[in-house]
Amino acid sequence: MIYFGHGKAVVDANNTVVGSILAPGENQGANTNVSVDNVQLLQPAAKLMSAKPTVTLNACHAGLGAANQSNSIAQLIANQLGVKVLAPVGGVYFTTNPSATYGSGKEVPAQFQITDQPPVYMIQEFGNPLTRFCPAGTGGCQ
Repeated sequence: MIYFGHGKAVVDANNTVVGSILAPGENQGANTNVSVDNVQLLQPAAKLMSAKPTVTLNACHAGLGAANQSNSIAQLIANQLGVKVLAPVGGVYFTTNPSATYGSGKEVPAQFQITDQPPVYMIQEFGNPLTRFCPAGTGGCQ
């Protein structure tokens, strides 16, 4: 299962990262985004899965959480659905260069920007691989 969409870090009043969300709705309001407040609404989906798929979240900061990342949306989904989740802890960008390693939080340089020449790749900042999140209490991913 693959999600391509927006995600973002959640910070507290001190600008400290406290978690992350998926933002398919891109707006504020109840249940427009997937967060700690409503991740339990995904539970019926777990019953529809005949196998234990890997969920890949292609969204900025989906794996970002507090120091141990236990409250990232990636970890919360892994726990809720009982599946392995792959997600970036940093920002991501699109490029036609699959070996790109750019990352600084600034505008993507021209040599890494999308052109009209496919294919296009989604790369985590600095070329880092996605982080693996396993369901809590399972002793690891299956």
